[in-house]
Amino acid sequence: MIHPVLMAAILALAAVLATPAPSCAGAEPSFREMFERHTAVMLLIDPANGAIVDANPAAEKFYRHAMEALRTMTIQEINALSDEQVAQELRLASSEGRTYFVFRHRLATGEIRTVEVRSHPYEFAGRTLLLSIVTDITPLRRDEDTLWHYQARLEATVDEQVGELTATQRRLTQFLLAGGAVQTALIVVLVITIRRRRDSERRFRDVSEAAGEYIWEISTDGRYRYVSDRSAEVLGYPPADLVGRTPFDFMPEDEARRVRGWFATALRRGRPFRGFQHRGIDGRGRAIWIEMNGLPVRRRGAVVGFRGAGMDITERKRAEAERERMLAALARSSEEMARLAEVTAHHFQEPSRRLVSYAQRLRSVIAARPDDTDSRLALDIIEREAMRLRSLVRDVQFYLAAGQADPESGPTDADAVLAHELRLMGTALEGAGAAVTADPLPAVAVGPRRLQAILHALLDNALRFRRPDRTPAIHLSAARRGDRVEFRVCDNGTGIPPAYRERVFRLFERLDGRPGNSGVGLSIVRRMVEAAGGTARIADSAEGGVCVVFDLPAAAGGNDGAAPPPSGMPAGAPAGEIAS
Repeated sequence: MIHPVLMAAILALAAVLATPAPSCAGAEPSFREMFERHTAVMLLIDPANGAIVDANPAAEKFYRHAMEALRTMTIQEINALSDEQVAQELRLASSEGRTYFVFRHRLATGEIRTVEVRSHPYEFAGRTLLLSIVTDITPLRRDEDTLWHYQARLEATVDEQVGELTATQRRLTQFLLAGGAVQTALIVVLVITIRRRRDSERRFRDVSEAAGEYIWEISTDGRYRYVSDRSAEVLGYPPADLVGRTPFDFMPEDEARRVRGWFATALRRGRPFRGFQHRGIDGRGRAIWIEMNGLPVRRRGAVVGFRGAGMDITERKRAEAERERMLAALARSSEEMARLAEVTAHHFQEPSRRLVSYAQRLRSVIAARPDDTDSRLALDIIEREAMRLRSLVRDVQFYLAAGQADPESGPTDADAVLAHELRLMGTALEGAGAAVTADPLPAVAVGPRRLQAILHALLDNALRFRRPDRTPAIHLSAARRGDRVEFRVCDNGTGIPPAYRERVFRLFERLDGRPGNSGVGLSIVRRMVEAAGGTARIADSAEGGVCVVFDLPAAAGGNDGAAPPPSGMPAGAPAGEIAS
């Protein structure tokens, strides 16, 4: 029979072990909880080989790689800098006394983002890993080296009491020994648990110090229950001046009304929030902007407040306001320049038309004077230059119109548009003896008139720059690339040296002085393509000429329901009048 004293001791120990752990509302979060829930991008990296051992959901969202993919990658696959550039950045950070590094990281989409990285080694189950906190600084790119980094601080104490079984009796020696062994095992478990929790708390405090935020907790009436020491740096008030007061006490009156309404709604919803921004007044009387992220604190299922982190985003808001101001000014300037060019082109068109008209009238007058060669020569020059001026003015008008949004959105049957354009250019193609071939072309999400204008300019360009010793051969092909269609128009003409392939897309750029070449055609093509969100470039042709490569948005349903070829060209003139 078990001695009553021993039984009481065992029951007391069982009661201690059975006591439930404090709820999340009262306990500080563990390192794992912080790692998984924090909005900062975090990576655990093996310093020996750069392997990414673990990543938090914020890293998965930022890099746009699946979590499983991230855990199989190395940091070298993400870092877009060369080894020499990385070494240069390390030397620069050391010379400037910085505790962080600025790198360029590549996302899953291929986009390059400029980031700030802070790393610190920690022991995980006997293995040294680097905890790296990654901050995207691409939108800001400020001239100074100060940025906000997440800081949080977890202050918690663990006070565990372990009772010892003491009462013994000789006739229960073996049982007490067994009880002592059980007690020893339980104590070892408790010590290990306490040590792990303390390690987790230490890591969380270290992350908080490195993050650059201040940590807060407020009750349902909006009063601060806790504020970390970082508040003195961010808000200009030490924690003692904040606890017991509300954030609304440090805001302009109109902003305080707005934030109170938002806070009441957040309490009713009881859900985490991110990126809430509000205006405030710091301890030095300056207007500041704060961004808040928070989680609801619950006790017995009821929301009793919020805890979270705040950071100063005043410089970011100023940069955003300046950017908006500059964009608005640039838009006004662009609109004014476009209007000026349009009006200028219109006013030049009428004098050039009159010059051509009067030159033709003079030609009929001097037709009866065959010996007057000087007058005929002068008249030829006047008429030729007047025609060239009219062509230039018309091309400028086409160029301005090409940058405007396409009023037709497709889908357009590219095969039908090409066939229609070949019929229109039949005489020119036959006169040059040209052979035009084409692969099946996917439907595109642009209007048929715009597509025909692009194809005409490129076909006309291929005819204009053909080689005299070869029969002109032009081949058109296209392939779908995701939601785009990449077209290739290749010829066997004179070609363009690589050094000039970007230059020929400039307005009025001509590589030779042959008649009829205004240097605007390829500029119009690129402008039309870019207006549809694409690009245009020149590549080598297998036949010795060039390939003009451009892309347009693909039609969602293929050729089903595609628009028929146009019956005419956009307002202004037919595509056949666009000079290349």
